[in-house]
Amino acid sequence: GTSSTPGCYMLPEVLGLFHEKFPQIELRYVSDNSQRVEQMIIDNSLDLGFVGAFLTNDDLLLESVMEDEVVCFACPSHPLAALHSITPQVLENELCIVRERGSSTRRLFETWLSSQHVKLNKVIEVHSSEAVKNLVTAKLGYSFMSIHGLQNEIRDKKVILLDVVNMPLPRKIYLVHHAKKHFSPIMEAFLKILNNVTKSKGLQNSSG
Repeated sequence: GTSSTPGCYMLPEVLGLFHEKFPQIELRYVSDNSQRVEQMIIDNSLDLGFVGAFLTNDDLLLESVMEDEVVCFACPSHPLAALHSITPQVLENELCIVRERGSSTRRLFETWLSSQHVKLNKVIEVHSSEAVKNLVTAKLGYSFMSIHGLQNEIRDKKVILLDVVNMPLPRKIYLVHHAKKHFSPIMEAFLKILNNVTKSKGLQNSSG
């Protein structure tokens, strides 16, 4: 199970390599927000989870496995795109496209806004990262998400990163499993492939 950011942009290659090596193994891949992935791990309906938030449930064990950062972005014609050194207060009254509650990316951004004494006054809530990007490129508003989810749009100049003071926001992607879960040889093989991919792409923590 995986939250949106690792599920869409970090783990598909790992799953592909795993399936290529172990085609006889039946896979179940669930992409949802961090809150629901957490509950499925607790219920033991999933073996492993990958989330962008540190979960504090005593039944869970977490290990940091990837580095990420959350950035603000807009289409190049948005008024914010022409500004340099945007203060967080400027974001307050601009229309912001946000993910649903339970999204770790939204939680991180809102926690940061609160630390800056800012509250968003105009929002549209959607339930997928792709919907967020589509609304931003349609010139509806600005948004925030993992830098890993914007590589194609930045390359194609569909979006531009906003120069917001005190951003980007670094975070870790965590491997989460039930504290009583036994790692089978197949699970260990999957994690070995994950380690090789993240190492080759420079996604691992700086500490290794």
